[in-house]
Amino acid sequence: MSFVLGWLADHWLLVAAFAVALAAWANPLLVWKLKAWILLAVVAWWGWTGHAAYDALKAATDTEQAATLADLARARADATELARLREHELATRADAIGRAYERGKEDAQRTADRVAADLRAGNLQLRAEIRALAARGVPGDPAAAGEPSDAAERGEALVGAAVGVGAQCDALQRALIDAYDSDQHASRPGD
Repeated sequence: MSFVLGWLADHWLLVAAFAVALAAWANPLLVWKLKAWILLAVVAWWGWTGHAAYDALKAATDTEQAATLADLARARADATELARLREHELATRADAIGRAYERGKEDAQRTADRVAADLRAGNLQLRAEIRALAARGVPGDPAAAGEPSDAAERGEALVGAAVGVGAQCDALQRALIDAYDSDQHASRPGD
């Protein structure tokens, strides 16, 4: 039965033409009624096949939409994981920088304490120029004896150079902090 219906569905135009020819031979008035029924059948068939095409298109579109949503979910998960790894990396770097800074600060404090203790104990002595600079305003100080103005000027130049090195270090530290801050702001596009 399904074979016959399938054949009729595939060759409906041939069947309709045969029915019209047979009706025209039998009764000419029946031809118009038959043509109206055939037209109604053609319209119904056309609507049914259009609906099937719509269903097929909708199914294909739904499948594409589901695939696109799955791709977007995968991309979102990948981006979240990448951001988490980047944040972990930056936190690790910041922790290492903080530990190195604290270690350097402790080392500098120990060195300063050791040098101050050695100066007080007499194990270390300042250069004659710096002693002369420090004693410039103290009358009767043996460090100011001799060539007070020349030694004091050289001491002033040495201290000025040391202050200049300190200022350069401060500027370098500020530049590094600014670079780190700008990197932090660049890595967070939502800020």
